Amino acid sequence: MTIRPWDFPGPLPPLPEWRQWRAHLQRQGAALAGSYRRHAQPEGQTLRQFRPYQPGDDPRRLHWAASARLAEPIVRELEDERNYPVWTLLDTSGAMFWGSHARRKIDVAAEIALSLGHCVIQAGDRWGFAWGGKRLEQSRSPRPSQDTWRRGWSDFAGVRPPDGSGNLPHVLEGFRRQLKGRSLVVLLSDFPEGDWTRFLARITRQSDLVTLQLVDPLDRRLPATGLTALVDPETGLSGVYRISPAAALRAAKLSAQWRAEVASRCHSVGAAHAVIHTDQPWLPVVQRVLQQRVAR
Repeated sequence: MTIRPWDFPGPLPPLPEWRQWRAHLQRQGAALAGSYRRHAQPEGQTLRQFRPYQPGDDPRRLHWAASARLAEPIVRELEDERNYPVWTLLDTSGAMFWGSHARRKIDVAAEIALSLGHCVIQAGDRWGFAWGGKRLEQSRSPRPSQDTWRRGWSDFAGVRPPDGSGNLPHVLEGFRRQLKGRSLVVLLSDFPEGDWTRFLARITRQSDLVTLQLVDPLDRRLPATGLTALVDPETGLSGVYRISPAAALRAAKLSAQWRAEVASRCHSVGAAHAVIHTDQPWLPVVQRVLQQRVAR
C-alpha cells in the first residue's frame, strides 16, 4: 500500500503508538535528502568522505573514478557541510489548529517539521525546533541526535493553542533573540494579517529563511451555502453569514490576493516562500523551495 501524507488524519499519536507514523516520516525525510544536501547547506571546502548519489544531489560533485570502481554513482561530501544548524519554527496560534479537511494546518506543519528533522540528522547536521502562538513558548537548540527528533515528536504531539489571538511578530522576535550564529530557519505558519514583515527581515539578516504558508481548502474558496454559521478559531467569536456565489467568489479573490502579498513580503526581505495546501501532497513543494531557496 502506498502511504501518502494525507492518509494520516488528526494530530500526531503519542510515542507508544508512533511506529507506522515514524516509518512514514523517515521515508519523507529520505525523499528530501537530495534537495536538502544540495541547496540547504553551505558550500564546504574540505573533502570528508564519499557516499552514494541521492536524487537532488549536485551532479558536479560526482566522483567518476569511484563511481566506475563501485558500479554506482558516488558523490563527494565536504567537511563544512556537516554539523550545519537547521531550525523549524512553528506558528501555534489558534488558526493553525483549524482545518476543514482530514487534517488541521498544525498537523501538516508538524509532519513537515519532523520529516525535515529526520533528513537533517541523517545528513549529520543539527536540527532544532521552536514554536509559539502569542510569544515564543518552546525552543530546543539544534543537535545531531535522534533524541532531539524523538523529543520533537513528543513535544509536537502535546502542543496546544494559546487563549485568544496569536501574535506572530512576538513569536518571531523571541525566536530571533535566541538564535546563535548563522542557520537555516524553516518557518511554518498561515501568515495572518499584521506587521510581521520587519520581524522576518531581522531573522534574514543573520540566517537563511524558508517560509511555508499553510492553506486550507476553505481558505481558497468558501462554498456558496447561503446562511452559514462561522466561528473564528482564535477568538471563538461566531456569527451567521449569507454566502452567495458572488460573495464566495469575492472571498476567493481576496484570499488569492493575500497569498500573493505574503509571498511578495517574504521575498522582499530575502526569504524563500511556498504555499502548502493541506489537502495536497507537500513533499514536491518543499523539495522545490529548497532547490529555489534565495541565497544570501
